Amino acid sequence: HLDRPLVNATELLHVSAFKPHELTQQFRTGDEDGQQFAHRAPWLDEGLVGAEVPLSHRLYRALEFLGTHSRTFGPAFAGTVSLAQVPPPPVGLPPYPNRVVVPAAMSGTTATGGTWRIAVGSSLVIDRGRPSEEVVRVKAVGPTPHVATWFVADFLRPHAAGFTITPATASERVPGRINLNTVWDEEVFLALCDPNPSNHFNAALARTVFGQLKASRTVEGEAPGPRDRPFRSLAAGMTPPDDTQRPGGGIQDTLLRFANPDDPNRLPMLAVPGRPHPYQTYDLLRKVFTNVTVRSNVFAVWVTVGFFEVTDDRARPVKLGGELGRSAGRHVRHRMFAIVDRSVLQANPGPQRDFDPRAAHSPGSAFGRVVPYLSIID
Repeated sequence: HLDRPLVNATELLHVSAFKPHELTQQFRTGDEDGQQFAHRAPWLDEGLVGAEVPLSHRLYRALEFLGTHSRTFGPAFAGTVSLAQVPPPPVGLPPYPNRVVVPAAMSGTTATGGTWRIAVGSSLVIDRGRPSEEVVRVKAVGPTPHVATWFVADFLRPHAAGFTITPATASERVPGRINLNTVWDEEVFLALCDPNPSNHFNAALARTVFGQLKASRTVEGEAPGPRDRPFRSLAAGMTPPDDTQRPGGGIQDTLLRFANPDDPNRLPMLAVPGRPHPYQTYDLLRKVFTNVTVRSNVFAVWVTVGFFEVTDDRARPVKLGGELGRSAGRHVRHRMFAIVDRSVLQANPGPQRDFDPRAAHSPGSAFGRVVPYLSIID
């Protein structure tokens, strides 16, 4: 593929599905349409068009878990080695095992506002980018896990004092992503696409694409409605057309939604039709993919329900007494955890001034449409 780091996961749409020695045999099997660039993996279910039963290779779901890090990611900090705490190596083993390291810090904040921490089991990149680079795994921290000032790991290479340590796992904040489900103005989409002479699309095409995206996403007019089909994560599963909760789900529920599902070329709406090379065809999708999302206002909710005696129901709020059954050890508490994604509400009713537990559920609720947050594997 391209001799450079990937821009984002959409560039995997061009990788070969064959063994290296078979690539030249499959790259071009003929001069007819569909016989060029035939080496590519069927990410968009090419070849399944017209099947009586909806089918899918489900390869597109992997794109939810594959990503590329921003160039601002990857915090590094200096560390020093306490040689007095290095035991002599056993005979026949590498000369630098079980080294005790005292870094400048055991936790901190990244440049994007995320957090990192050195903990037991975490992997660390030592001297990243240098000839002495290696990856070690933390075996222990001390003096206690809660107040750790040093860690122990097995080293295979020597490192000078002041070597750098880069945590392989860090939470990162990626600001500026736009939820396409909440974009109602054409100007916002044009700013996201930023058509310019270096692209294979222009502003006119971007306007056409926005009209298609909006019409496929929202069918109730200029506001969300119960029959809408918002974009979901790329991990959206394949469901039958008669499914009661999500009829006909699958790749059409994702950002790879086709402009025409019956087209054997399976061109997504975020594609540039009529280009001679697939890389040019996916120019628009590749450009906006890193800066868009399908989630916003996602909340983790923990609920614990207990039953208490009401001593005065005329006060607001009512006055409560003791918990029922607690004195005898027979009290019951119900616990629930949920992930609520307001970006998939059928209609957003806004905050309620007064909560009435006897009232019906909110008219904007959509049962069975929770979209959980998934971590990225690079």
